[in-house]
Amino acid sequence: MNLQTKKLIIVQIITISRAVSAFLFVCVALTGQHNLSLILYIYACASDMLDGFLARKLRCVTKTGGILDLFSDKYLTIISMTYAIARNIN
Repeated sequence: MNLQTKKLIIVQIITISRAVSAFLFVCVALTGQHNLSLILYIYACASDMLDGFLARKLRCVTKTGGILDLFSDKYLTIISMTYAIARNIN
């Protein structure tokens, strides 16, 4: 595995971890652990900036990475907004 491939994998792991942390954010929030859910949400938002920065800095921008990033962004937005709306309805 060459260095460029390793860089690409790191960036994509950060992107995928954003989607996972968005899911965990809601699961943890539903248990009433709001401090931990806030930390997960902040991580998800920060990882959005970090993976984009690293992809450009390390020159490993790919079409697949762009699609993963877009999916993770939309997933975080939809899941957090759905949770916020559902919480206010109850």
